[in-house]
Amino acid sequence: MGDDPDPARQFDVDLTATQHSLSFSLRLTTLVGAVGLSAAVILILRRYWGWFVLPAQVSIAMLAPALAFAALEWSVHHPRRDRLTGVLALVAFAACVANVEILGTVFAFTPGPAALFVFGVTGLALAYGYGSRTTLVAGALCLAAFVMAIPVIVMGGWWTEALRRPETAILCGMGYVAVSVLPTARADFAPWWRGIGFGLVGAALAMLGVNGSMSWLPAADSRPIEVSYTITAFLVGLTMIVTGARRRWFGVSVGGAVLVLVMLAIEYVEWAHTHVPQWLFFLAIGGAALATGRLLQRLGASGADTP
Repeated sequence: MGDDPDPARQFDVDLTATQHSLSFSLRLTTLVGAVGLSAAVILILRRYWGWFVLPAQVSIAMLAPALAFAALEWSVHHPRRDRLTGVLALVAFAACVANVEILGTVFAFTPGPAALFVFGVTGLALAYGYGSRTTLVAGALCLAAFVMAIPVIVMGGWWTEALRRPETAILCGMGYVAVSVLPTARADFAPWWRGIGFGLVGAALAMLGVNGSMSWLPAADSRPIEVSYTITAFLVGLTMIVTGARRRWFGVSVGGAVLVLVMLAIEYVEWAHTHVPQWLFFLAIGGAALATGRLLQRLGASGADTP
């Protein structure tokens, strides 16, 4: 009857550890290929841009995303469309970025955060329209950067100073985590929203824990702010570990562990190596890790006993 007898091929699922490893390798190489093609699109346009007159430049800038979207739409109807669609979605996103950048250069527009909003909306549209996780991450980060730039502009600063005021990223991250638990959220995108959200929160807390002068809070001495955010980072990291274990969110647990380890390393570099013996510092880390592991083991056992 012409049906493929292999269920893994017929339903595109991984039935064995070997198939799962191969699938992961293919996704990784696809991501690398998509990034490479996207970079090539931008670099080729920059390399030969001076050869074209103004009308040709504008035409190319408008035509590149149109061709990318046409190829993306064609790939949807391709028999092996999943990985090809992912590559072309990222290429289309890169073409849109190049389009805005090129037209801005041609017409001497002043760079502004509005471009970040356009990039963010484009990335999310590609993500939800074609199931592209890479453009979901790119779009979410662009929107977060746009939101971070707004208070800087309101306060009279230049929008590129947003990275020096990372507190707004905490609000963006919390918003993304909230998106992941909405009933209307796509199940396959929920872990990615959580990852982006917790990543923004963790990065902002780590930056503020190192340099409290980056905070919006007015203070003559930044040290109390740094201590407050350092403690908050540790609490958030531990909460992520426990929450991830209870809800079976493996990525959240790993992210929480990374945040705790990063903050421990920062604190060790700043003061522990001068005030605390090295053996005591690492003994504390080992004891905390073992205690956390024991807690996770108990949580896992209680979860397994729950019907």
